[in-house]
Amino acid sequence: MKPQTIERLVSIGLMLLVLGVFSQVAWHDFINFDDGIYVTENNHVQAGLSWQSIHWAFVSFDATNWHPVTWLSHMLDCELYGLNPAGHHLTNLFLHLANTLLLFLVLRTATGRIWESAMVAALFGIHPLHVESVAWVAERKDVLSGLFWMLTMLAYVHYCRKPGMVGYIGMTLLFAIGLMAKPMMVTLPFVLLLLDFWPLGRLKFSDDFAPPLKTLFGEKIPLFVPAIGSAIITLLAQSKGGAVGSFESFPVQTRILNALVSYVWYIKSIIFPRDMAVFYPYRGHSLTLWSGAAAALVLAAITALVIQQRTRRPFFLTGWLWFLGTLVPVIGLVQVGGQSMADRYTYLPSIGMFIMCVWGAVSIVKNVQYKRVVPATVGLAIVACLSVVAWRQLGYWQNTETLFRHALSVTEDNYVAHNSLGTLFLTEGDLDKAVSQYEKALDMWPDYPDALNNLGVVFMRKGLVKEAAGYYKEAVRKDPKHLVAHMNLGEALIRLNRLDEAAELYQRILRLAPDCGRAYSTMGVVLAKLNRMNEAVGSLNKAIEICPACPEFRNNLGRVLTIKGDLEGAIHQLRQAVELRPTYAEALNNLGVAFMEAGNLEEALYYIASALRVRPVYVKARRNMCRAASLMCGSSRTLGGR
Repeated sequence: MKPQTIERLVSIGLMLLVLGVFSQVAWHDFINFDDGIYVTENNHVQAGLSWQSIHWAFVSFDATNWHPVTWLSHMLDCELYGLNPAGHHLTNLFLHLANTLLLFLVLRTATGRIWESAMVAALFGIHPLHVESVAWVAERKDVLSGLFWMLTMLAYVHYCRKPGMVGYIGMTLLFAIGLMAKPMMVTLPFVLLLLDFWPLGRLKFSDDFAPPLKTLFGEKIPLFVPAIGSAIITLLAQSKGGAVGSFESFPVQTRILNALVSYVWYIKSIIFPRDMAVFYPYRGHSLTLWSGAAAALVLAAITALVIQQRTRRPFFLTGWLWFLGTLVPVIGLVQVGGQSMADRYTYLPSIGMFIMCVWGAVSIVKNVQYKRVVPATVGLAIVACLSVVAWRQLGYWQNTETLFRHALSVTEDNYVAHNSLGTLFLTEGDLDKAVSQYEKALDMWPDYPDALNNLGVVFMRKGLVKEAAGYYKEAVRKDPKHLVAHMNLGEALIRLNRLDEAAELYQRILRLAPDCGRAYSTMGVVLAKLNRMNEAVGSLNKAIEICPACPEFRNNLGRVLTIKGDLEGAIHQLRQAVELRPTYAEALNNLGVAFMEAGNLEEALYYIASALRVRPVYVKARRNMCRAASLMCGSSRTLGGR
């Protein structure tokens, strides 16, 4: 059979394998862990692709990151599918499928080996550790950056075979776009140097005809420049958002211990994946020097082995350094977030381990009598077992409750899982269950700001505004950069009619998050209540400038302009709010009021009646309907008398 035919059949097999294992994501829901930040509660993303949203994607540090290409992909999904989770999940799946096929193509082109390349691609395509990157909508950045990682590698392999400026520029552009999807791409130039050693053979320490390391490193400098820029921007974004842990909270010794143990945990999980969870609580503080020393010994032993085998089995050195190097940005030396490790961090690093295992196994059995049958049989058995485990792991991702109940069953002291379950029960209206979960989270971490904030939300739902404000204040005290707790505290102060305090708080919020449209909008409402109308209008206009497609902001401005007497401006803003959301009852009612103040009673009755059709039990709209009808009757009697 011709090699081209075999490649096509292998590609079809890989496609069917990945689709067969991951297809169930089409029936999964969004989850309440970061999916809100990226899609379900993000007005910029839900507005779809527009000049305003594209501009926001490139200037925003939302989600404590700078990844405009990822934002654009989510916007495109909203443009195509709205908030139907199936479309968003399927985009992740098809990106992962493309990555699997491209990985096969890259390895096949670089090594000339079909079956080894196919096995590495199969392991990458169905490994259970990759479930998180595919099944979690918020992890779009993983599979999207993976696409540009594979394309950049493929472009580099072609450039090495046929050097030229056009090919190099194309490769550099692909790399730069990938950095704008996820900054973990910064390690790719280092991986390209490893490919120079094996399989491309451009770097041979014993061959005078091969380019020296200095030359090959210099060749990568145009790639290191955007990589360094991306790293700096990422650190700024994460520091600004409060995601980077301080050295007081995470001492250097603790970080090193956690990094060493995590490396070994990742190796174990790649070889024998089990007890996988969406969140692993930070364990560095409980690690001993002995556990760190044991992990360091394991890593040192493997490193010594691959160096010793660098001539006979060069793929060991490439695969091992690929694995070690690509994990450096997320291994915890710079601690971001509260997790000790994460399955998603293995998405690209695991390829190095797969290369070591597959090419290593083939080299070991090459002298065995049945050298083709044995590795093929073992390989198929491994793929089958991993497929079953991945399918089962995918089942836990079907919704928030199954995901976090599973996390509680395989981890200890998982305060994030309890908090997320509490938020689920809060959404469902079961306040007692929500309180129970939040209290369990606080038992595990008494200073957990998210749980404190969420308890405040529960008390607000119960109408206990003063108690809610107390929890919000405590959350803000524990985390001075907790934007949601600040916003919730502001709403509580408004409800308590402590408007001067609220105005001062929103000034602090805007210093914390100067591009927060919701803060500008609510600030405008507060200023209007304080009768500072010109300032209120300015604040609301700023909110609309940040997010022109947010109907709530236009509704608030319309209300303020109506009070101010600018009825033409009010009607314009309220019409736009209704156009953006035709079932927006408050905006329909307020538009009716603006027409009523302008003396256009027919239009007033039409819009107020529309508000009542949307929400039949709407007291304000019924009162306005009676008022408008009374005015119309009075106008009719006056005309009749004349």
